[in-house]
Amino acid sequence: MAIIMVVFPRFYAPYLVWEDGEETAHRFLHHEEAIRIYLAGAFVHGVGMIVLLTALYVLLRPVYRGMALCAAFSRVIYAVFWFILVLDMLGA
Repeated sequence: MAIIMVVFPRFYAPYLVWEDGEETAHRFLHHEEAIRIYLAGAFVHGVGMIVLLTALYVLLRPVYRGMALCAAFSRVIYAVFWFILVLDMLGA
C-alpha cells in the first residue's frame, strides 16, 4: 500500500484534469515516463498483494481452513481486478 501512496500523488495525479479527458490524455502523452513509473508501481503493488495473500493463507490455515480459504479467495478477486485496472490503464 505504501508504494501506491508514493507513486499515485507523485507520478499520476498531477497529470489528471477532472472533467476533461482530452486534456488528461494530452498530459499523459507528454509525461509518458511518469505514467510508466506509476504503472510499474501499481504492478509491484499487485504482486505484493499476492505475496500478502499467500502469507495470510499460510498463517490462517492452521486456525480455521474455511476462513483461510475465504480470505485468500477474496484477496485473489481483489488482485485480479487490480491487474485488470492496471492493464486497462496500460492500454490507454
